[in-house]
Amino acid sequence: MTPANNRNLFSLRNCWLICLFSAFLLYGNTLTHDYTLDDAIVITKNEYVQEGFQGIGKIMSGDTFEGFFGQKKNLVSGGRYRPLSLISFAVEYQFFGLNPAISHLINILLYIATSILIFICLSAVFSNWKLPHPYSVAFIAMLIFLFHPVHTEVVANIKGRDEIMSLFFTLATFYYLLQYRKNKNFISLTGAFITFILALLSKESAFGFVILFPFIFLPDAHKQTKYIWQISGILILSFSVYFALRHQEVGGGTMQTSFELMNNSYIEASVREKWGTILLCLLLYLKLLIWPHPLTYDYYPYHIELTQITNTWPLIAMLVYLGMALAFFYALKNHKPISLGIAIFIVTLIPVSNIFFPIGTFMAERFLFFPSLGFSIIISYIAIKIWNHSDKTLYRKWLLIIGVLLFVSATYKTITRNRDWKNDYTLFSADVQTSANSAKGNTAYGGKLTEVGDTVQDTDRQQAIYKTAITHLRRALTIHPEYADAMNLLGNAYSMQGKHIDSALVQYLSALKINPGHAQALSNFKIVIKQMDESAQKANYYEQALALKPNDFDLNYGLGNTFGKELNRLELARQFLQKAHLLNKKHTGVLKDLGVAYALSGLFEESLNYFEKALELSPDDPGLMINIGLTHQQLGNMNLANRFFGKAEQLRTNNQ
Repeated sequence: MTPANNRNLFSLRNCWLICLFSAFLLYGNTLTHDYTLDDAIVITKNEYVQEGFQGIGKIMSGDTFEGFFGQKKNLVSGGRYRPLSLISFAVEYQFFGLNPAISHLINILLYIATSILIFICLSAVFSNWKLPHPYSVAFIAMLIFLFHPVHTEVVANIKGRDEIMSLFFTLATFYYLLQYRKNKNFISLTGAFITFILALLSKESAFGFVILFPFIFLPDAHKQTKYIWQISGILILSFSVYFALRHQEVGGGTMQTSFELMNNSYIEASVREKWGTILLCLLLYLKLLIWPHPLTYDYYPYHIELTQITNTWPLIAMLVYLGMALAFFYALKNHKPISLGIAIFIVTLIPVSNIFFPIGTFMAERFLFFPSLGFSIIISYIAIKIWNHSDKTLYRKWLLIIGVLLFVSATYKTITRNRDWKNDYTLFSADVQTSANSAKGNTAYGGKLTEVGDTVQDTDRQQAIYKTAITHLRRALTIHPEYADAMNLLGNAYSMQGKHIDSALVQYLSALKINPGHAQALSNFKIVIKQMDESAQKANYYEQALALKPNDFDLNYGLGNTFGKELNRLELARQFLQKAHLLNKKHTGVLKDLGVAYALSGLFEESLNYFEKALELSPDDPGLMINIGLTHQQLGNMNLANRFFGKAEQLRTNNQ
């Protein structure tokens, strides 16, 4: 096939049609899916996103998670500043409200546009390199990227839009740089400057292309040295603008070490285990590109076990990556696409490898979105080379058959994997089987089962669901004994089961001991303790909670009431009610209860003092007026007593 025919076959129009059909074949089933996993953080429970246009300013001026947590949360080193995808969600919300079908559709369309840009950019580069059949190599690389099942997390999970947008704008930058090389037009250079900022504002994954873009044009260095310096300068300027904006809004990316295993997977690892496991993960990334099965969203501890650096697989990983480095230098002269593919793979994978800073998990399939482009280039180039050197028709037929089988298998794997992403329940129930040794996966599934059980009417089935939830949450705590979130959810499962209120309270207290700031555990404790019938035991749990949170109003108030109303220990009741009053002096209920406690103790002057303070806050409370009247009666002030009795009766009459 001549180059002209080759170019005609792989025209841009044909590529658009193929990408459009293929993408909807692969991901069309996601259009009926709900929000899943981290979509709550960036959409359904993000306060700023749900303000629509009005929230865009807040999105631009804070950490990506600030709209969810309500405050800056440094869960990983350096924080996150990725406002662009959240802005797109805010715009969607302004026009469509919470509509997952629209969000999934936009993800698919962005994925199509990104794939087309891959073809456009690679065709231009390979043509410039005088590569035989450049359009064939670019087209096959685009198809490998488009069909690869490892992308299901990015496309099927709406939150994955940050990855798609980042690569899309990175490729748009590449396109403008190619245009600038051709026409030396300032508009093209401006376009590259803007789109690279947008790529970085989508996600930091684009940073590696500050190095990669100049490298791509190095083969022309002897002809276009000035051009390479120009594009390097514009990329550095784009990054500087982004970094200045990031520094202004979230700080300069200060490295802060997390001491929670779910945010720092190597916190329990020795140095030898850390580097052994990092190398193992680097090998697993290659395995996923070659054999994408099984797939899981959950690579948290300890789905991947800590591995000594002297073990077999880390040593193999070192040899493999050393071999890739040697192949890179060997291919620089005669096989440029291979060197380009290796460079893209390495440069975009290393920042998310835990080598330089902890990323919060051992690895993730979404981290392969950028590196898989390099893999696609390498495999495409090798396939075309084999095709061109296979003179016998039989060999080409077998190569074609293998290629078709691989694409059919990839299609089947992608479509079936997408089904797991339908909602949280389908995802958690599927991936807990794959990541059975993950504390996070077992916790997520156990928590979701607890929610499902609450909606089931059949008692026997409901109890069976709660029992399964408890099994998985206990499993999570076996893996990670200090996992406060798992303790909190286990407490919920026990309380909903209705049999083990004391066990639920123990779990909430355990969570608070690990993390005194765990608001959900504290809130759940306050709700569930009211279900306890045994008063002395209730007081004991209140006291344990107060040892952890001594200045909590509700705990002091609850313990004061328990001592007073249930145990008749009036001195202790007054002690804790007074502490509650100091914490909230405008709470009428505390003042009334203090008045009763003092009255029952025979201290009527003190009782009257608290009742009168309560009356200042609730002047139309007939019950309070009766208590004041009774107190005056005890003090011998009959005129005053009768006056308040009369006011109480009048208020009751008026309210009838």
